[in-house]
Amino acid sequence: MKQNKNDRSISSIIAILLVGGLMVVGIVFLKTAVPNSAFHNKAMVDSLLTIAIPDTAAPADILPLQPETVSVALPDTIGKDKRPADEAGWEDGYRSGREDRLGGTPRATYDESCTFPTLRERQAYAEAYRRGYEQGVKEILQK
Repeated sequence: MKQNKNDRSISSIIAILLVGGLMVVGIVFLKTAVPNSAFHNKAMVDSLLTIAIPDTAAPADILPLQPETVSVALPDTIGKDKRPADEAGWEDGYRSGREDRLGGTPRATYDESCTFPTLRERQAYAEAYRRGYEQGVKEILQK
């Protein structure tokens, strides 16, 4: 029984060495048997070592002249509210009042400031904001 186990391990080692040897012989044969490979062909090696030059550039006389682009600042649209001042104030205040009450943080988001241009619009916004804020808080308390 012990002899049979030793015979199997010796056979396995011989098989592995035989397969490895065949692989080495095959690699050496393939390296030497193909003389026209890229590494043996001097013209191919020289072309591989040169730097590629793109052929997409057209001569300057073919390309149309384009004027330089001038960057123009777009009009400031951020912060301009298109809603009427009192409507915007009430909606913003209502939303803030609900958020603060739901979060349990009184007056955390309370902010009467606005970007309306005239004093009358800013005052209307602030008054409507106060009313909307109170209404938003009140609705959450009633639920």
